[in-house]
Amino acid sequence: ALLLWLFSRFSPHDGVWPGMGLVKKDAKQMESPNAGWSMSAAAWLHNANMGGAAVYFGEEKQKPRLGPTNPQGEDALHCTLLPWNEAKIKALLAHLQVAGIGGCLLMWLAWFLLNLVF
Repeated sequence: ALLLWLFSRFSPHDGVWPGMGLVKKDAKQMESPNAGWSMSAAAWLHNANMGGAAVYFGEEKQKPRLGPTNPQGEDALHCTLLPWNEAKIKALLAHLQVAGIGGCLLMWLAWFLLNLVF
């Protein structure tokens, strides 16, 4: 989640960063201690929901919805989900690539600086 946020300015996306507090709130909904963070960050930054029905070992399981919703009318409890389309998926893949390369560069820089100090 942190790398997605750090490198979001270098990749295409049409969403907003809601802050770590909202990403954390979304992430806590997932059973996996790791998946929710990256899924929530990606959902918010690309303005589309993640979660819903998933199949595990042949059984369907409902996962919580992460990311923004589009309130309908005055009642914010009735929201429409923001779907993924081909353009958003391509933007997400490009974003993941930029964040991955950026993370590797940050690790290399940390290794280099630690070797200079020690």
